Parts: sequence; structure tokens; C-alpha cells
Amino acid sequence: MYAAELMANSNTNQAYTASGYVKLGDFYGGKIWLLNPACHFIFSKHFTLDLNYQYVQIKFPDSYSQNNDLVYTSHLFSAKLGYFLTTRLNLKLLTQYNSESRKFGSNLRLRYNPREGTDLYFVLNQNLNTNINSGNLSPHPSTLDNQSVIIKFVRTFSL
Repeated sequence: MYAAELMANSNTNQAYTASGYVKLGDFYGGKIWLLNPACHFIFSKHFTLDLNYQYVQIKFPDSYSQNNDLVYTSHLFSAKLGYFLTTRLNLKLLTQYNSESRKFGSNLRLRYNPREGTDLYFVLNQNLNTNINSGNLSPHPSTLDNQSVIIKFVRTFSL
């Protein structure tokens, strides 16, 4: 079993950075090719943006398939926006699209840190189907796949 990996990063002390990752190799008797470029932007002490793309292609051996579906390919696009009002209060938005599930997801998280060792999170999650009118599914799946609201309180202490 072999794999070749290559990772490259620009200077991480800059306001705009880029990185990339490539992997080629064996994967459970087949082959994998993974490509993952990303960039990070620091616009100010209050705003950040991360952009990420991941391409994965897996070629399975003939013995793994019953219907000659020997290649798996997926694309994952994501963007993360951060707003830091203070060191104790921040808001982050993560959005992503997955070509395999054909879903668009978002996660909005508000974090409040009143003092060290204590965090309060308010989180909103939502997934949307983008493939609602294709296929033979009856009834058609709804646009809204799932939605959740989470409130989480974390307190760190030592014994």
C-alpha cells in the first residue's frame, strides 16, 4: 500500500494565506485522488473568511461493484465567515455544499464567554435539498431537510 501526499502553505503571518493538499495512492484495493485548496482572509480584527474546496475521486476494484459503479466522485465547497465583536463575543457562519448528497448546509454559532472556563453557545443548523425535483421519489423530498436550534453551556473545572 502506498500514498503520496503534498502539502503547501503560504506565510501564515500574513492577512491573506493559501494552502493546498494533494493525495494520490491506494485505497482499500482501489485508488484515491484528493485535492484540497483553501484560503484564509483576515480583513480586520473583527472579520475573517475561510474558503475551502475538496475534490475526492475513488476508483474501486472490479470486485467491489455489483453494478459497474466503480468510481466515486465528490465535491465539497465551504465558506466560513467570522465576526469577532470582542474576545468574549463572536459569531461564526459556516455554509457548505456537498455534491454527493446534493445538500446545502449552514451553521450559525454565537459564542459568549463571560469569563475564562465558561462558554455559552447558541447554534442554528439547517440543511437544504437542492435536488428536490429529480429522480423517481414520490412524494418529492422537501426543500428543508432538517433544522435544529441548540443551546449549550460549558463550564470547565478541575477536580
